[in-house]
Amino acid sequence: MKRSVQLFLAALLCLCMLAGCAPKPDSSSVPEAGSAVSEPGAETADTQPAPSAVDPLTGAARDSACTRRPYAVTFYNSPAALPQWGISSAQALIECLTEGNTTYQMGLFSAESGLPKVGPVGPARDTLLQFAMGGNAIPVHIGQNNYAWNLLNQYAYQDINGWYVGVSVFDMDWDRNATVSDELCWYTRQETLNNGLTSTGVAQDGTVPGMFHFAGEAMTLPNTAASQSLTIQYAEGALARLDWSAEAGAYLKFNSDGSAQTDADTGAQLSFNNVLVLYASAGVKDDGYTRDYDLTQGTGLYLSGGGWQTVRWQKGEPTAPLYLYDEAGNPVALNPGRTYLGIYGGFAGQSVQLTADGAAVELPAAPTPMATPEP
Repeated sequence: MKRSVQLFLAALLCLCMLAGCAPKPDSSSVPEAGSAVSEPGAETADTQPAPSAVDPLTGAARDSACTRRPYAVTFYNSPAALPQWGISSAQALIECLTEGNTTYQMGLFSAESGLPKVGPVGPARDTLLQFAMGGNAIPVHIGQNNYAWNLLNQYAYQDINGWYVGVSVFDMDWDRNATVSDELCWYTRQETLNNGLTSTGVAQDGTVPGMFHFAGEAMTLPNTAASQSLTIQYAEGALARLDWSAEAGAYLKFNSDGSAQTDADTGAQLSFNNVLVLYASAGVKDDGYTRDYDLTQGTGLYLSGGGWQTVRWQKGEPTAPLYLYDEAGNPVALNPGRTYLGIYGGFAGQSVQLTADGAAVELPAAPTPMATPEP
């Protein structure tokens, strides 16, 4: 009987995800990488650093180099999906608006310590995948839109997708399913994820360049303040607020309704040592609905330790890591620790606000909109 239920769930999962979302390779496009900026003394964006004895996701010192590729798990982030399982264990969290008025989040987890129970696992989106690919991470998701499918296909980049591996990798949380819809109840963990690694042939061992570059030790940023609060308004009813807590030595994350964003299993509030906001030129893809972002270069903000500074950033190819520079063109390295990265496109209804010691801070102008393609 248990086997029959599992087979039924696998079929149901695939049918639900495939309905109306089947990949159409001939009607979608992949974001094109733009030209890289030239900065004094800067490395090129396609440079892949050699493995070193630091954690590629946090910059923390290690006895040996990481050789197991990290996991990049897509999380649903709608109010009904909260609280999420395992999200406080992510070494890095990336968030952006891809369509509608709800963001998706992608957590980066070190494979060296194993994956806790994580979910609800959501569908892949190409904007988030480009950061996973820049760190040679293994994408873990259930379904994808056409643009994500095309991106993975173009680069022959292997993932672990619930459309294909079903209940051999993903489990249903029946307690949560009593109150919310099925898609918000699927999770995975290391024990079942191992089945996906085996069945798909995804290589867990490999070069781990890291998507960020870290300083050897914590640096003091300019513009320090005793209190600091950053709000990213992604859409109406969808915002992220991060408040500096000197007591915690970190930025604490809050939901759109002002409540603390916590982990469903541990109850811990999400906290970060670094906060990045990438200002990216943005528009709408050729379906007239999905948000598009130019991830080649732009301006942004970097917050750490109660200080902040404006930065310029460069990425380029989806498989390239992220590089940061100050206004003079000198490389900027992140302080060791956990990182939150938000992508701000300057769409109508979006905004970024920063206060320091209660006073509003003047921030860079919104990015220039992209041209909208014909459907």
